[in-house]
Amino acid sequence: MGTMNDGSTDKHISAGGSGQELAFGAGQAQLEQIIRQLEGDDVELEEALGLYEQGVRLIKSLQNQLAAAEQKVEVLMGEIKPESSDATDTTLS
Repeated sequence: MGTMNDGSTDKHISAGGSGQELAFGAGQAQLEQIIRQLEGDDVELEEALGLYEQGVRLIKSLQNQLAAAEQKVEVLMGEIKPESSDATDTTLS
């Protein structure tokens, strides 16, 4: 598996540290790929440790993105609070 260490994964992860995070779906896909690699039988210890580190950084980035999205939803929900007896007309289903 010579393509595992091509550096492309590292570029995406380091981009998260510069303020520009990897898209959530792309981050999830990358994390799934790392998990598959770690579950494989042909991963050396040093490579496994590096993959694990990358996975931990991705998880932190994804958790931060989820928290930010949750906060945005809470703000938006606060903006659409019912004003009066129209409460039943403004609920989302």
